[in-house]
Amino acid sequence: MKKINESSKYLMNTYSRNPIELVKGEGIKVFDNEGKEYLDFVAGIAVNCLGHAHPKIVSTIVSQANKLMHCSNLYWNENQIDLANILCEKSFGDCVFFCNSGAEANEGALKLSRKYSYLKYGEKKGMKLLLRTIHFMVEHMERLLQQVRKNIKNILNL
Repeated sequence: MKKINESSKYLMNTYSRNPIELVKGEGIKVFDNEGKEYLDFVAGIAVNCLGHAHPKIVSTIVSQANKLMHCSNLYWNENQIDLANILCEKSFGDCVFFCNSGAEANEGALKLSRKYSYLKYGEKKGMKLLLRTIHFMVEHMERLLQQVRKNIKNILNL
């Protein structure tokens, strides 16, 4: 509990956290610093759906980390090419785009929708579709920013 109490000194209070300090996991189970067992139904907020500490996944991560931790899109990488091949074979897509951030994903989505709408509808109609997409995204971002402003005011007691 001491660590949790000192966390406010270093961590922004952006989530309503449970007063539990998790220290390890095994599959769907997680354990706190007192050894109490819980079931992890949020899977790391959907980024850890394969569970915790599976021996095969751990050994694969260690094996890859011993070779190369990260390789940007500026260089060719055998694993990236193999994964792209698998994704294309098992999905509707002809090719894939690996990106490093949400901003890059949104930029890619806009460029792809622009290209698709141009090829399907021609320059004028395609541009209208793209502008509608951008308008939707801007409206969504405006609502998000309003909520962020409200949260900041609440945190700062303004």
